[in-house]
Amino acid sequence: MVLDNINMDNITYHVTNDYIETSLITPESTNNYSFFFTDYIVETTSPVIVVDENGNEQTNFLRGEGFKLRIPISEINNNQINFSATVTGKATFNSWGMYEFDGTTTTYGVVYPTYIINCGQEETLITFEPLKISNSVEVGTVNIKVVDAETKEDLSDAEVVIIDSKGNEIYRYRTTSDTLTVTLPIGDYTIRQTVTPPNYEAKTIEQRVSVTANATNEVVLENIQLVTVPDTLKTATTITIIGTIIILLGTAIILYTKRSKTK
Repeated sequence: MVLDNINMDNITYHVTNDYIETSLITPESTNNYSFFFTDYIVETTSPVIVVDENGNEQTNFLRGEGFKLRIPISEINNNQINFSATVTGKATFNSWGMYEFDGTTTTYGVVYPTYIINCGQEETLITFEPLKISNSVEVGTVNIKVVDAETKEDLSDAEVVIIDSKGNEIYRYRTTSDTLTVTLPIGDYTIRQTVTPPNYEAKTIEQRVSVTANATNEVVLENIQLVTVPDTLKTATTITIIGTIIILLGTAIILYTKRSKTK
């Protein structure tokens, strides 16, 4: 019994500042007796790590569950990721017993009834041929800056996402005052600013970039600082109140002066 081959061309990649991770890989068996396939184990070698769909390290999975392969950025050499894994499917059977009871005499002779009984115990057999998967991915580097359009200073608290050529969001990051450097598999990407820094509006919302293995790509997303406009209604109201107070005070002084002269 064998597992179906996994087409690595359909695998996409998720990226963080610490590692690159494959999309979910879910082994399946559609061959004869595939209904015996119940679970599987994934084996790989360091520095590649096997994780479940939630990112927790795990090597044993039930049928229908998927796994991911995670490669630390620090382990990438010569702009290339090489990883492999072996998936071994397992089959689990219930144990059955065959029993013969005392025969009974009939007109046709002695009949010995036989019963097959489920013993309620499961036996796991590794009966699937190991499935080996491997891939080699070239990577490149992108420097991303979110800046003030006039001063060219880096801005904090903007949110940037990276979208691959298939429309998958593979990276999300909130900027600091430093340039962001991201390692990506070679290919075409869209770098998009989804949240602008406080008191700014986006001048450049997104840029497209083609990542190659032999060059560092530069992406600059510019933002324009908003001008603070005073609240003219509040200002006018304040001036009116102050003017009224001055008039009242002036009137009071004039009346007081007249009264003093009359006396």
